Amino acid sequence: MSSQFPGDQPDPQPAPPSWTPSAPPQPASSVPAAGWYADPAGSGQLRYWDGGGWTAHLSPVPSAAPIYGAAPSYGVPAAYGGPGYAVVPRRVGFGDAVRMAFRNWKDFESRATLGEYWWFYLFQVLVVVVGYLVLAVLLAVVAAATGSTSGSSSSSSGGSAALGVVGVLFAVVFVVVSVVFFVVGLAVTVRRLHDTDRSGWWYLITLVPFGGIVLLVFLVGQGTPGPNQYGPVPV
Repeated sequence: MSSQFPGDQPDPQPAPPSWTPSAPPQPASSVPAAGWYADPAGSGQLRYWDGGGWTAHLSPVPSAAPIYGAAPSYGVPAAYGGPGYAVVPRRVGFGDAVRMAFRNWKDFESRATLGEYWWFYLFQVLVVVVGYLVLAVLLAVVAAATGSTSGSSSSSSGGSAALGVVGVLFAVVFVVVSVVFFVVGLAVTVRRLHDTDRSGWWYLITLVPFGGIVLLVFLVGQGTPGPNQYGPVPV
């Protein structure tokens, strides 16, 4: 501790620490909560702060969301039970959802709305049902043709061969369609989880007992009102 006498100069005070882009503007006694803040790199967008550091996720500044100082202030849209600016997620129909799912089959980063996911799920169910109906009709036709010519051994062997060919072709088509639907459906599921601000790794919860029920609850939930760590509201 230094003593002061008349005429002495006051002890120099240390310079206040300068703020760097490693953390959002904050008081020295607190750390901002996770959320979207003005990008300190000066990109003119919002960058997501996870509570401990900046992430690589950027988002445009919503035109309807006022920004007070450095931190954007987001209200809860009326559609989600609260006042604030209303960002309405894009509405898609059956055909649009199917096209978007196949077009974005490599996208495991962004978000997908309720409609996108469940319309595509309905499409998968319809394809499976129609596929089995077609297989049943083909087998019935081949079986009928074989039965009508059962008097000849050559005809009988030809019918059996035809049944075998139909079975092999269906098996090949079934495997190809299953692989395609798995990849596309996985991408849509991951994006749907992102829309609820959950990691796509939650998909693995289906590997534990009753995990499928938990995943179903996640998939039927409303998306985050406003931007989250996986991007802005799909519009």
